[in-house]
Amino acid sequence: MYAIFYMPVIRIRKHVNPLSRVHQIRCDQLLPVEIYKKPMQPLHIDLGCGMGEFLLTLAKENVFWNYLGVDIRKPWIDHALSIRKQSSLPNLYYIHANLNVSLRSIFSSFPRNLIQRVSIQFPDPWPKQKHHKRRMVTDAFVKELALRLETPAQVFIQSDIEEVAKEILTIFQRHPAFALMGADLPLNPCGAPTAWEKTSQDRGQRIFRYLFGMVAD
Repeated sequence: MYAIFYMPVIRIRKHVNPLSRVHQIRCDQLLPVEIYKKPMQPLHIDLGCGMGEFLLTLAKENVFWNYLGVDIRKPWIDHALSIRKQSSLPNLYYIHANLNVSLRSIFSSFPRNLIQRVSIQFPDPWPKQKHHKRRMVTDAFVKELALRLETPAQVFIQSDIEEVAKEILTIFQRHPAFALMGADLPLNPCGAPTAWEKTSQDRGQRIFRYLFGMVAD
């Protein structure tokens, strides 16, 4: 049985500018044998994992999968790693990185056939027009992601901001490697809600959910 850990309030800027100079350092490749007890298990990568409570839940419930969370906010990742250490979960890891710079380094650390699921959940919306260039999901981002995945990998996307969700949907649909498998999904298909997802649901906000699959070569 695992102990219950509570997520403290960690004060940090909600939005971190991924274009700032300090975040342009590419992270090193990971060594799966050093971070997972069973490195050849299927892998779920959560892009923008926050403090990691979503993956913590999944890792407890699905011991035959490995989980990797990535976020640009270092204090959140430091906290997630401390919880991971306390929980002694051998199938869970987190890394601090700017995905617009380090996506290739991270994904190329693993055999393509092991990366079975990718999730992008409630990414920073950057609502001001002049800040749209800071959004994580771009054509270049999706192009790079397509190079790192293969059938039958799936990509799950959700946001409670319609404009952001529709933009991401359009970007993925523009790329021939991705096929829309489900739209307006009623629930998170990964098996557990994120903290932000629960808050949005409690407020009665609509959540836009999309599931993409890889098109076979």
